[in-house]
Amino acid sequence: MKAIGAVLLTGLLVLTACAEPDPDEGKTPPPVAAPEIAQRLDEYLTSMADQTLEAGAQASPITRSQAPCAEKEVSWGVVPRAERTVEAGARVRKYFEDLTSWLAGADLSEYEDRGREAGGQAVSGVSNEGARLEVHWDWESPRLTLRATGPCSWPADRPGGPVTGQLPPPSTPRWPRKAVGTEDAAVCTSPKRVVFNPDAPPFAGPGPHLVAVIAHAESRDFRYDDVVLDEDWSPHEIHDESTPEHANTQLVACVRVEPTTDTGRDLTCHYSASLASPTSSPMDFDLFEANYHVTVRQARDGSVVEEFTLPGTVGDDRNCLSQLDDYHRTLTLGLDHRAFGDRLRPLAEPAR
Repeated sequence: MKAIGAVLLTGLLVLTACAEPDPDEGKTPPPVAAPEIAQRLDEYLTSMADQTLEAGAQASPITRSQAPCAEKEVSWGVVPRAERTVEAGARVRKYFEDLTSWLAGADLSEYEDRGREAGGQAVSGVSNEGARLEVHWDWESPRLTLRATGPCSWPADRPGGPVTGQLPPPSTPRWPRKAVGTEDAAVCTSPKRVVFNPDAPPFAGPGPHLVAVIAHAESRDFRYDDVVLDEDWSPHEIHDESTPEHANTQLVACVRVEPTTDTGRDLTCHYSASLASPTSSPMDFDLFEANYHVTVRQARDGSVVEEFTLPGTVGDDRNCLSQLDDYHRTLTLGLDHRAFGDRLRPLAEPAR
């Protein structure tokens, strides 16, 4: 009997010595519940789309998943994930830049513009509750990918989890902001992020209603003449933000210039090195047809008041650029200022 007991005791000692250690010993449990983090990821991806995308860009529904926590974290923890895509078409670069601005303005830590990598570009940052937000663009694609990855979290099906409702406010930018300068094209290209003047009066009351003009093009491979208004309701001192004209501007006419086909005509313009120079050099331009797409917005909030399109018709020396900073051979037919004013007059002159 003593021999048998010794054998059993020895076996027991061997089995005890082979027991596996607790893999989570000394590790700190996640301080936040996975459902709460998952909800916050949804909030981020929703805000990113709602505060940047406009008509023509479509965001997919959010897809959700989860993965195990990292090796140094508790083995039973989970990492919530969320993702959605944005079909942006020809304006994919513009929306990538807008979403980059969203991340840069969201008070994120570890903000990183990873630049060009493997045929694409990505930016990312970490929110105040530890969620990593990322925007990725493959250059050959008209599609953007928005990703949100949470920190290691307490699973919903594990008892004893943390109390919910303890997360800090989400790190989301405050949009819209005021334009940087009176000719900030973002007023027209990104109206959800930038407005002409958030303190401007509403489009209401007796006329005239001052209308500022901001012209822009989606390509820099061509030039176009200045788009101006020769009307009493065009704020002539608009370049100075301290003037009453700027403060009282109610409308912004956003003019997007779109070249179409070559007219087959050339235009020669003469430029001197300086105003005091007695000589000038001829510069030849290929004249292209053009459409001027006009979107009239409220200066205070960017809301659309009216939209219309006018063709370019001016192709003589009146269309020569007043200043030539860099030389591109393509120049669009100019917009007739009187025709432009006639289309805006019903908005600018009557009482509203």
